[in-house]
Amino acid sequence: MSLNSMISRWEPNTAIDRQSLERALGPLVDRLPDDYLMFMEASNGGAGFVGSNFIHLWRVEEIAPWNEDYESSRYAPGLLLFASNGAGEGFGFDLRQNDVKVVMVPFIGLGWADAIVLADDLTGLFSRLAADTMYE
Repeated sequence: MSLNSMISRWEPNTAIDRQSLERALGPLVDRLPDDYLMFMEASNGGAGFVGSNFIHLWRVEEIAPWNEDYESSRYAPGLLLFASNGAGEGFGFDLRQNDVKVVMVPFIGLGWADAIVLADDLTGLFSRLAADTMYE
């Protein structure tokens, strides 16, 4: 199933060129899943529903400031937050190992202890959101 077929009531941002994407993400661009990079290049994030679950994918230029605000490097070293569900939980990439995973973490009490591994990539995350199986 494609990413676009899983989303509804989606409000994309303006597309971003690859050079701007790479500049915003720096060396991390080589570690992130290809489907995430392609989706971001086409829409630079956005907000809407995947199944009955809301998700807000942050613009690439917002990722560093949001991670600084949440102090993710202090409370969850190796976590790169990239989205939220608008209800107190964030989605991020676990970059601690070569095999990058998508995780969900609470913003309050941010840390690895409460992280839930959801997927290997953005397609997997959207599949879990569409099936409403984030907590299983």
